[in-house]
Amino acid sequence: TDVLGAGSFSTVYRCVNRTTKEEFAVKVVEKSFENSNARHTMKKHHFELAIDRIQAEMNILKMCKHPNVITLHGTKS
Repeated sequence: TDVLGAGSFSTVYRCVNRTTKEEFAVKVVEKSFENSNARHTMKKHHFELAIDRIQAEMNILKMCKHPNVITLHGTKS
């Protein structure tokens, strides 16, 4: 897996499905403020708001089915 990008509380990896050989990106979000890089750049309250926005984005992506919009294949806690 290659790192495609990283931010204050998430990292995006390039991955390959071992069975189908399909390539895709996986975004790993650090849900704990204390374990994230965000603790150096933002207040805990802003981190919690950002996590709420990510949750809203996931809910929207679950409803979207369009060739010009990325597909959310699933989530895991």
